[in-house]
Amino acid sequence: MTTQVNQMKGWVFGLMCTVLVLAQSLPASADFMETFKTRGRSIYLVHAVPVPTGEADTSITALGTRDRSRLNTLAAVAGESPFLPVGDIETMVRRIDALTEEFEASKDGERLQRLRFDIAYEYFLLYLHFQKIKYGIDSEKRHPDESVPVSDEELKQYLMLSHHYISPFLEKTMGTDAATPSLGDMDDITFRVRNDPTSYLNVHFLAMMLEGERLAGGWDIDHGFQGINHVSETKTWHWLETLWKRSQRKNSGIAYTPTPERLFALYELYLKYHFLGRSLRQDEKTDPVTDMKTRTLLSRLSNLEKVSSAVGGTPYAHYVREANMDSGNTSFVVNLYLARRGFSVLSSNSLPASKAQLFELFQDYYNRAAREIRYNIPYRKKIYNELILMGVETGNLRLMEDVLYQYGLMAMRIPGSEKRISYIGDSSRFTMAYLLANILEKKRLSGLSDDSGKYADMAGTLVDTLVSKRTPYWRYASVIHRSLAEYHSGAHAAQSESLAIYHSRRAFLTLCKKLSLNGKAGDWEAFQGMPESESFIGLFLYYQKKYPTSPDASTPREYHAQRIIEMKLKQNRS
Repeated sequence: MTTQVNQMKGWVFGLMCTVLVLAQSLPASADFMETFKTRGRSIYLVHAVPVPTGEADTSITALGTRDRSRLNTLAAVAGESPFLPVGDIETMVRRIDALTEEFEASKDGERLQRLRFDIAYEYFLLYLHFQKIKYGIDSEKRHPDESVPVSDEELKQYLMLSHHYISPFLEKTMGTDAATPSLGDMDDITFRVRNDPTSYLNVHFLAMMLEGERLAGGWDIDHGFQGINHVSETKTWHWLETLWKRSQRKNSGIAYTPTPERLFALYELYLKYHFLGRSLRQDEKTDPVTDMKTRTLLSRLSNLEKVSSAVGGTPYAHYVREANMDSGNTSFVVNLYLARRGFSVLSSNSLPASKAQLFELFQDYYNRAAREIRYNIPYRKKIYNELILMGVETGNLRLMEDVLYQYGLMAMRIPGSEKRISYIGDSSRFTMAYLLANILEKKRLSGLSDDSGKYADMAGTLVDTLVSKRTPYWRYASVIHRSLAEYHSGAHAAQSESLAIYHSRRAFLTLCKKLSLNGKAGDWEAFQGMPESESFIGLFLYYQKKYPTSPDASTPREYHAQRIIEMKLKQNRS
């Protein structure tokens, strides 16, 4: 193994010498997705993705400010852990070289143990670093031009080397037979991370992460990995329990007591790999102990988030409430947490794959979350609503019509009241209206509206409930009416002058109704400030001219709409 280590060490340094001259070698989209599904699961399920800095969508069919803010909060993912500094490859390679050289020369048993951990840790970071580059998700590299084609075999070697160095710590834990050792026989070995006095890591924590990456990458590695996850995860949990108890005491003596920020980071990192492992193993058997541990984990993260400087991260308190809504069940929470990462991945634009392809990865986790709801069946409505909101982010019309619309129908069929609506995802009717508005608007703008009439019946059941004083959902009603007006004025079998007039009138009057509810009925300046107001009144006047009707129809007085019309006609004459 020493020869293999030396070969790998030489290869790493050779790689660094050529890192700036290698051409980018990312696979085509289809090939990329096939590899990504099997090898990159930890990338899209656990590790941080670049946060988009572009301007928010302000189109008329976009989510309102409040809904977008709430959705961003639910979908917020933790940044890269301070215990996994994977960005600086020069430091990793330099440390691996120095530590390996010292390891080969050292005779001190205690020092050798420390070196084993350090080398295993650095190879694990190296694996994560090149994995993120391989899948194009690392936007801020040590070298801006760094682009290294990394083979699967090379990535596998990094994991094997990390496991090789840490395995002596695990041998006593794992035992020599198949029996599970008692916790009392396990060694609790913890080392300082990169000589930082504020950061310590247990060897079983590193082993747990190694096994998580092995499962997520689908790596077929020798049996040395088998059985690590359960024992190491249990040991890691007990180590965190010890740290938690120390943190609750004012004076813990000479024992290591992490700051609230460091303890929060440790628990958050544990949660990521705990959820990743549970999801990949797809444990079907209900385990009350695991449920209790997961609720405790979420609760502690919620508490630590309040006393530490961590801001803008995952809303752990919300996950605690969600688990309580289903009588303490956490199986669905695991998959819902992973599914919500899809919002960040889709918006990052850092992967060489279409948003529709990426959506399919997270669709499966939403489906699992819905299936694993045990008691609070109506909560499946909200899960399907979230899936629809994420799917609309792809902008893919075919996906919206063929897939998302069916989810919308399923959500609306699930019994259960929708009285407490704090954002659009709480209501299957509002979510369906949002979906319909996006479908019909895309069909209208692309000239593919010949079959838009098939949505007319569904639209008729939704539009009248969309206009209220507090919400911006009137926009979806106006868009739906505008699209149907243009559809019924087209040259096809469903052409209908009366329906074209009706929908153009309702599209315009929806704006007037919204003004009236806000105490600004007939206010021309307020009307002009509404999104696409010129389009809606222009469409109404166009159809009144194209299909002449009675004076009452051409100048409606509902919501003082006649004032708006008079000001518009006056503006046209001037």
